Amino acid sequence: MDINNLRENQENLIKFFELAPMKRTFKMVLTYDKQGCAAFDMPYQEKFNHALGSVHGGVISTLLDNAGWFTVAPYYDYWISTVDLQVQFLKHTSGSKLTSIGEIVKVGKNMSFTRMELFDEEKSKIAVATGTFLKSSQKIDY
Repeated sequence: MDINNLRENQENLIKFFELAPMKRTFKMVLTYDKQGCAAFDMPYQEKFNHALGSVHGGVISTLLDNAGWFTVAPYYDYWISTVDLQVQFLKHTSGSKLTSIGEIVKVGKNMSFTRMELFDEEKSKIAVATGTFLKSSQKIDY
């Protein structure tokens, strides 16, 4: 895929994500860097803490999954599905904005692989993950 199509797909995906109920619930903001890596920023929200006061692992996993998915999605004109997500939690976090960043390991014809990291506001690494994404037969209509 040429760089112009890739950038256009990224812009379309940002608009597409704006419509997602998840975006409003989590208050996530999607951006892409010059290398095409997706990044998600999410402000701290106490409602996503577990009983011991740290951000729940499911929220952290969601941020990581999104970063991987939106990093490889621009390479396909079809919907992709997460088929594997491996998360390693390195430390707990609370009271801080979180940022997840995706990085391509390999983009294939039907399957792609990513590596993701999640940081707090102080740039402390909170979690890392790997993701595998499979192209479906459902075409994306932006």
